[in-house]
Amino acid sequence: MRNTDLNVRLGKRTRLRHEGSASEATFRTIFEQAAAGIEQIETATGRFVRANRRYCEIVGLSKAKLLATTFMGVMNEDDLQGDLRNMNRLRLGDTRSFSMEKRLVR
Repeated sequence: MRNTDLNVRLGKRTRLRHEGSASEATFRTIFEQAAAGIEQIETATGRFVRANRRYCEIVGLSKAKLLATTFMGVMNEDDLQGDLRNMNRLRLGDTRSFSMEKRLVR
């Protein structure tokens, strides 16, 4: 491999790494500053992976307490079965995402 080939490859790798870091920073900023409550859930367990400040305010829990529970602990029981069906569809690969209006409990 010639020196110029190596320099080109290293340059591309560095640029891609920088773009990935910038993209992650943008996502984090939008996620944390959103006026809407946003949460990310581990589909296999139902555990919260992350939630923004607004979501924690809506459910009345600190971020630490929220991350120690599952989404089932903050959902209205009447909405739970529909959400579990959608989560199962995600796990099976039948859908890539879903959106639903939920009633949460405090």
